[in-house]
Amino acid sequence: MYVANFGSDNVSVVDTGTFTVSATITVGTDPTGIAVTPDGASAYVANSGDNTVSVINTATSTVTATIAVGTNPLGVAITPDGSKVLVSNRGAGTLSVIAASTNTVTATVPVGAIPYGVAISPGGTTAYVACAGAGSVSVVNLTTNTAGRRSRSGPCRSACRSRPAAARWSSRTP
Repeated sequence: MYVANFGSDNVSVVDTGTFTVSATITVGTDPTGIAVTPDGASAYVANSGDNTVSVINTATSTVTATIAVGTNPLGVAITPDGSKVLVSNRGAGTLSVIAASTNTVTATVPVGAIPYGVAISPGGTTAYVACAGAGSVSVVNLTTNTAGRRSRSGPCRSACRSRPAAARWSSRTP
């Protein structure tokens, strides 16, 4: 298990059998979101303090790449086939799309104010981005890297606004 240590600029690797820290890996400033590739070979860490993503080789517990993304990256998700890494950029209102094979940003998609959580459909063709500032969820086509419709994430009454902080995929429908 990988734990982002915001303020310490590192990630702890926790042995889930003993719940002890087996390694501590220095990453960028203020790490937040973490996602591990489906094959378990890499972990991607959003560093909100320096607008980067650190790529960790899980076999060696070392950082193998640092990728510049948008302002204040927070949420990280990886497509089921492991080909794309998605990072929500809170300060920029965008979603960075990273090609996992080259660790380069291939697209930056405007999604709305203060994006936090990212979820990906089981087929890997659609991303859902929870935007706290807009009180909405943006739907992103990962084939064309474009944002389509936005749906309200909750009721908005007078000065109150729903603030979604995370998005997770579920096959259940309401």
